Amino acid sequence: MNRFLATTVLLLGLQARVQGALPSLNEGCEINPDMELTSQQLALAGNVGNIENIFMPPGCTCKESSVISSACVKFDCGCKCDVTAGMCDLNCCCDSECTSDQVALFSECLDSGTSAAVYETCYTPFELDSINAKYPMRSDEATESFYKNLLCVQTDNSGTKGIFFDTGTTHTALYPSAADAFKSPPDCMTDYNYICYEKSAVTGRKNDDNYVYGDFLPAIQIPTSTTAVTAFGGSLPLPSADSHGVCSELNSAEFGETVEKDENTCVREVTDLSSQCEVDLDFEKFTTELFVSKKQNTAYANAPTLTDFLNVDIIKVDYAGTYDNSQGSIWDAGTTTCKQALKSICYEVRYDANFEILEIGARLELADVTATGFIEQAYSIEFIGISSPANGYSLASNNFVNRTRSGNPGYIFERPVLGGRIHPDNDKAIMAASKGFQVMSAPTGECDIADPVNSNKGQTVGFGVDVSSTCTISLRVDQLEQLCTSGVAHSGDYLFDYIKGQDNPKIPAWITTMYNTTFSEALSTAGRSKSGLLLGIFGNADPLDKTQWIDVISLNLPTTQPSFVSASQTCTGFPTSTHYKIQWTNVGSTTNPQAKIMSAQVEHGTEPMRFMNTLAAGAAETQKFPFTVTVEWQYYELDTELYSPPPPPIIFSVPYDVFYPFQIDNAAVRGGGGGSLLILCITGGFAIVASMFLI
Repeated sequence: MNRFLATTVLLLGLQARVQGALPSLNEGCEINPDMELTSQQLALAGNVGNIENIFMPPGCTCKESSVISSACVKFDCGCKCDVTAGMCDLNCCCDSECTSDQVALFSECLDSGTSAAVYETCYTPFELDSINAKYPMRSDEATESFYKNLLCVQTDNSGTKGIFFDTGTTHTALYPSAADAFKSPPDCMTDYNYICYEKSAVTGRKNDDNYVYGDFLPAIQIPTSTTAVTAFGGSLPLPSADSHGVCSELNSAEFGETVEKDENTCVREVTDLSSQCEVDLDFEKFTTELFVSKKQNTAYANAPTLTDFLNVDIIKVDYAGTYDNSQGSIWDAGTTTCKQALKSICYEVRYDANFEILEIGARLELADVTATGFIEQAYSIEFIGISSPANGYSLASNNFVNRTRSGNPGYIFERPVLGGRIHPDNDKAIMAASKGFQVMSAPTGECDIADPVNSNKGQTVGFGVDVSSTCTISLRVDQLEQLCTSGVAHSGDYLFDYIKGQDNPKIPAWITTMYNTTFSEALSTAGRSKSGLLLGIFGNADPLDKTQWIDVISLNLPTTQPSFVSASQTCTGFPTSTHYKIQWTNVGSTTNPQAKIMSAQVEHGTEPMRFMNTLAAGAAETQKFPFTVTVEWQYYELDTELYSPPPPPIIFSVPYDVFYPFQIDNAAVRGGGGGSLLILCITGGFAIVASMFLI
């Protein structure tokens, strides 16, 4: 039996990594705060992208004639379902990182986002008559009504490349300063919307042996000294909240469907701790007693072998007590405590190129429970493909850093906004945050004064989703005055310097930007600075290319000392709120728009903090003071323009209106000269060929 004193972090049974695969920033349940880059990756930083912030993002095709990619502003993009760099995305048939064999096994093909090249448009005689009303032409008379639907376009083979957003061709037009982007009064905040993504239903199977997206994972359970039985209805469980919020073990994990920890929480009702400790709060039934099938069609077996089933290994245990790895939860009658009770579990499922499961493990968070009531638990699962992409790793493929994208290239609404900071070892690279741009979450409603460094994180901001988050601290009137006039925290050390090396102003940690640096680098524009936080311009922004990221500009706080008025017991000038404004737009083709971030700004509010004394508790009376963080999205609408590349010159000249009512953009048709023109007219099945000789 192994015992560890104090906090125990136990690493068990780590699976082997595929030889030759690059380090992944999407390493399952164990998420580091920052995406660590290898020296090999850092050496390539700055070798991708343009000199200035990009016009055309990676993964797009330029539609302008004779324009280099770095200057192209009219482009079209495809394969929006390829949201994981360096790994084949399930059911994404256009993903170049998937082999043809993998694509053949997909259960369906997700929308690639590519515009269709064939469409049908019919013109009525009335529309033609409205633009071509010349004698003796008529419309829809009895003898001609039969032919009114003959004028249709089935395939567009014209030189027109489409309608594109007019972004301009300068850096200033593409990325306006925060001062210009947010100078107009803001609109009222919209309703908050946190709708889950709907997954497509699986239709038919193309992989009889191994898994396809959405499959349940067959599982069996072997309790101690007991023969194998089907586990939780025969599938790997992923308990979720029922209509009352109570954990239901009838929910099963689905292959390829990642579920985050903060998205799937529920509660266990404990009325008798002694009897429920080693049953409802036990973790072994989800781990060491559980076996999961490598293949989807494996039949149930009383004596499973490693040939067909994999035991769920315990990869890591986080527990503040002394962990006993010989058993699950333990009822201690002497202290009336349920030790090693399950608090959260995260499964990691790794599969190969044929979608056969190779490894499955679990990361556990355990806690001691001393009282009855409702115990909150969290269940999550990560699916990780460990085969190399079919097209290899490259800068051109934008997959040299394995990571989860938030779009390809344009952002997908509600996907995490990419956030990061300049890499400390290479200023051309970005140290990207694994969970994206975050603000404080305050799940209990109280500001986190115990862990101020991380108190400004916890809630990931989704693209296009307005956010408002508030926490409170309780202060006596003397503590409020001390906080206001002396910049001294009433508990702990949660006040940070707004400007490094200067005493004023102070700012609470939970309303600073992600990296606790609201003032990083002063700008020439008065009263503004770089905040130290950068956001990905597109959903597939590369951490190896700083030009694909944009600075969040900070409106500086005044450097004057906040003041406290004793007569009204009011503190003024102390930072109490943070407000992010993000401007976004669509670029590329109007039929396949790509969402991007244009500009971002953060500013801080200093609402008065007034102590409302009720005299109920005298000097010991406390009052809650709120602190708020908001994120507001503003859409900037661009003009559109029809783009057609210049046509080749016509070798002969014709009268200017010979093609009426069609438009020919070439000066040659307006001049005189000689030549011939062959016209083929089809009317009612008769072909008339006319040859005109022009002088």
